[in-house]
Amino acid sequence: MPAKGPGKTWETDVKRMNTALAKEGIEHSIIEAYSPKRVTGMAELMGLVPGMALDFTTDDHDGKPWDFNIEEKRERAMSLVKSKKALLIIGSPMCSAFSQLQNLNFCKMSKDDIKAVQDYGRKHLEFCMELYRAQHDNGLYFLHEHPFNATSWQNEMVKQVLNLPGVSKVKSHMCAFGMTEGNVLVKKPTGFMTNASKIGEILQRDCSGDHRHVVLLGGRRAKRAEVYPGELCKKIIFGLRDQMIHDGRLGEGMIGAVDGVDEFKINHELYNDATFFDDISGKKLPKEATIKARQKEMTEVYAHNIYTKCPIQECYDVTGTEPVGTKWLEVNKGDEENLNIRARLVAQEFNQGKLATIFAATPPLEAKKALLSLAVTEGIGWGDGWHYKLDFIDIKRAYFYAPAKRDVYVKLPIEDYEEGYCGKLNKSMYGTRDASLNWENEYIRFMLSVGFVRGLSSPCLFYHPGKDIRAVVYGDDFTLLGAEEALDWFKAEIQLVYAIDFKARLGPEKNDQKSVRLLNRVIEWTAEGINIEGDQRHAEIIIKQLGLEEARSLSSPGERIKPQDLTEDDIKELSPTDATIFRAVVARGNYLSIDRSDTRFAIKELARRMAKPRNIDYKQLIHFGRYLAGKP
Repeated sequence: MPAKGPGKTWETDVKRMNTALAKEGIEHSIIEAYSPKRVTGMAELMGLVPGMALDFTTDDHDGKPWDFNIEEKRERAMSLVKSKKALLIIGSPMCSAFSQLQNLNFCKMSKDDIKAVQDYGRKHLEFCMELYRAQHDNGLYFLHEHPFNATSWQNEMVKQVLNLPGVSKVKSHMCAFGMTEGNVLVKKPTGFMTNASKIGEILQRDCSGDHRHVVLLGGRRAKRAEVYPGELCKKIIFGLRDQMIHDGRLGEGMIGAVDGVDEFKINHELYNDATFFDDISGKKLPKEATIKARQKEMTEVYAHNIYTKCPIQECYDVTGTEPVGTKWLEVNKGDEENLNIRARLVAQEFNQGKLATIFAATPPLEAKKALLSLAVTEGIGWGDGWHYKLDFIDIKRAYFYAPAKRDVYVKLPIEDYEEGYCGKLNKSMYGTRDASLNWENEYIRFMLSVGFVRGLSSPCLFYHPGKDIRAVVYGDDFTLLGAEEALDWFKAEIQLVYAIDFKARLGPEKNDQKSVRLLNRVIEWTAEGINIEGDQRHAEIIIKQLGLEEARSLSSPGERIKPQDLTEDDIKELSPTDATIFRAVVARGNYLSIDRSDTRFAIKELARRMAKPRNIDYKQLIHFGRYLAGKP
């Protein structure tokens, strides 16, 4: 595909490029190592998301320069690369130890001084190669630049990188990109090594032979020739766009979701003797509908490139242990009459050691309630002749948009099983320990990118000062309050990055929707205000777990215990099995009490006994269950 210059077409391309970067969770378009902002500066001028320059002339977050003589800075740079911070890394380490000009100086230096210069140059050259290898392993791009005739190309680590799959070296003359010295063109034969073939193609340009050149003798002239001409920077960016198109990162129909893929083929014989049950209610699920749900999930797994198959031995080599197990979770999100079966492939990564940060924030329920309250508060949600509305947006398979930050290998599901192979995660999978944190980082990145600022009381609260939109994010659920035009703007922006399920827009007008289900609660906009109805399924599950479906109901959630009336049997501790049931039911009751003020005191008293529950406590739990049977 020929490169296209800035203009209406480029404006469209750059927006699609930024969208594609956001979808992959990549924060920077380009990182330049061993140079100030050259290509990154041009990229920002052309509209790409900001890049980074890791150079002695630029400072890190600690206010200190990127001095790669310091081990801490090398480690931080490697951490940036391994965590997939940039789509393209450009490296141009100092070439003085390897250039032909330097050879002229070596004859004037001692052997020890020559060795010191060469060792210094080799140290930084080889560190660059380590960065490229990590970038290549992540499936991202690198571009290395050094004089074409420099001896650095004979370095063993350079040759090893050059032999990696998809890596090639091309020759360019800088005069073809307009490099000049004193208004005279500079030829400067330059070698580029890259794993992005389209960048290599666009940079492979020879001198046209119709002009004269200035000779690069003298340190000042050679130093000035290290500055990339603007045309070269633009060509690299155009090549990056072409590479994204070539690799399927950028294409028609990708906005808001992923490339379309064929429906995953399911072998129905795998389920000849299978029976499926709802993982929440325990009720039996219809077989064909559940298989169809699994097929839909596997189609999404492949569409989002969740994992790459690799030999199981690679897992042992990298992690020292076997792949993480996987399992299916199936839930009926609807009811008995209107089935809505969701199948989720989840990892079974248990706590087998400390991770520095794995927990994601969740907003208190009061944050949602406050937003609903603001919607009907005069001066904030409505006024004379105007009113705001509420949008409810769900991100479909949110974790699939969050890049994996660790080397995690999972066992393949039976639907995609291949002997001797496992899957290395490219994106976050439900059930991995840091999946929710990865998703939190991803949606925060998106919200900040479109102009929101984060709340101080909770990182899940956002406000857009320009659009006057308030938002609360709970996992993959976005609830927003704002003017209709502002909400339309946000809906258009989020659809550019994620596949969404637009649940509802509630408002006071006749044609506005009046109710929606959020976090298994029913929210209803009425003439008197906004009502919230708690999730009845928790009460139903508690009743079933305690075996009280046919029990007579009671009028109170608890009763006072008189210590003098307790028997010896009452104060005996429950068996381990009964204690587990007690804790599970009380925990569910505690969640239910958030919406049921009538149960709060009783469940609070039961929760006090969770450490060492007794027979009398279990009797009190039964009393609580019988109350729910009458008032579910």
